[in-house]
Amino acid sequence: MNCLYIVVPYENASLRVPIWAFEEKDIDFCREYDRALRCTMSFAAMELKKFLERTLDGVSVFFLEQQPKHGFFIDLQVENYTTEKVQKDRLHLAKAELQEDQYIIEPVNSGVKITGTSRAGLLYGAYEFLKFQGWQWITPGETGEIVPQLRDNLVLPEKRIEFKPSMSLRRGFHMEGVSKESEELCLWMARNRLNNIGYRPATGPIAKKLGMYLQAGGHIFEEILNPDNVMPSGRTLWEEHTEWYGLPENGIRKKENALGTQFCVSNEDLMEFLGAALLNLIMNEWKDADQIDVWGFDTWGKTCTCEACTRIGNSSDQTLHFLSAMRQYLDKANAEGKLGHHVNLIMCIYEGTATLQPPMNPIPANLHESGDFVTFFPINRCYAHDLFDDVCEDNRKYHEAIIDWLNCEPSIPLIVCEYYNVSKFEDLPLLFNTRLERDLPAYYKHGVRGMYYMHVPMVNWGMRTVTQNLFAALSWDEALDVPMFVENYYTAWYGPYAPHMKEVYELVERAWKFCAQWRAWASDSVLSALQRWT
Repeated sequence: MNCLYIVVPYENASLRVPIWAFEEKDIDFCREYDRALRCTMSFAAMELKKFLERTLDGVSVFFLEQQPKHGFFIDLQVENYTTEKVQKDRLHLAKAELQEDQYIIEPVNSGVKITGTSRAGLLYGAYEFLKFQGWQWITPGETGEIVPQLRDNLVLPEKRIEFKPSMSLRRGFHMEGVSKESEELCLWMARNRLNNIGYRPATGPIAKKLGMYLQAGGHIFEEILNPDNVMPSGRTLWEEHTEWYGLPENGIRKKENALGTQFCVSNEDLMEFLGAALLNLIMNEWKDADQIDVWGFDTWGKTCTCEACTRIGNSSDQTLHFLSAMRQYLDKANAEGKLGHHVNLIMCIYEGTATLQPPMNPIPANLHESGDFVTFFPINRCYAHDLFDDVCEDNRKYHEAIIDWLNCEPSIPLIVCEYYNVSKFEDLPLLFNTRLERDLPAYYKHGVRGMYYMHVPMVNWGMRTVTQNLFAALSWDEALDVPMFVENYYTAWYGPYAPHMKEVYELVERAWKFCAQWRAWASDSVLSALQRWT
């Protein structure tokens, strides 16, 4: 094979694909759907060209606007990608059964057709075709590439193959720290079919081009409601609005403990104030974000006990009431043309915000209709046992809570955020092969349709490389043959040393799992004891 053609169905594609593929910084991905599609499709074509010219001995790759009459071709298509469809999907991003990243690879005439149901799906299809040829991307950057031997012909599918994600809602990383950004990490994620990343301005454009959802927010209201913040009147926030702060169980509000109880979600003036603050962040600092974590204070159980808040329900009811108020505020801003695009809101299910137990009352209708969702954080789970292991007291409270949340009416989509590299592990080379193999299929079985984990290391993955690869693979396919996948990892990454490294990995995983609880953030852990030292 001397020539190979990649079909990109745009006028002047033969000349302009290399330009369109890298114009992401000039595109408004929230509004310019057609340019966004052309950019991602052109980038997929450039990736195919880049890697196929390193796969086939002496081949030259060219771009065309339509299928050629002679010669082998790869036809790139996105199914039913119209402005109307994209806007509709954006409004219902979080519906649990949405399969928007699926793709199809099929033989046609004298070529192959790759069809995605989204921009990301098309890109994943291009990478899948390269995986057929033996390409793998184990870590970010060229050093993480597994390069196949040069050959004369391509490996082609014999029939139509369709690929659908198990975790169809979100697959990716929950990231803290403003310095955590890397274009190479974004590329690695796309090549391994992950679609969710923390919003960072420098890498936002390339992440958007790769079809990712950008996530911002978190515990943002401690800063917004700092009692020492000065108001336009010249008085502090505490002096002007003491009633905005949650009423402790003892019935006495004190400035020094103002952020130790969840704020008073029944106060309409406070909801207006927080809605305006949130809208300002979304319109400015987070203008390209697709979803915002809207979390309460990290109080570990202390909720406002005023009469109005108590009438709303338990702590989860109160937080959902607050989220509903923020949704109403943003929808109004959208209707008035202030915002201009749909943004999903995310509530956390977590002991720190006293929301582990499900609400007593129905989920607010506007959250259900807007496609907003919740993220479940099992922060103090036990790693020596499966999460759904009934014999484990530490895990029972988590799996019972997650099942109860999944049974809420009306339903609200639920994502799990695991702790495979959180701060308590202090960058140690800890391994989670068994946990990933057992827990992700169990999450899927019970109805979870999205997975994150805290917090992906940016460099020097070392032994943790297998965690990132296995997490990505299982997030896409919960029925993955894990032993075969891990064996391939050892062979591809360590070559003749694979048997020895496999033994080392297994010893490390076996050794550490029983100390996880000792290093947890529970009240009786060593970390909590150290925090209490003066």
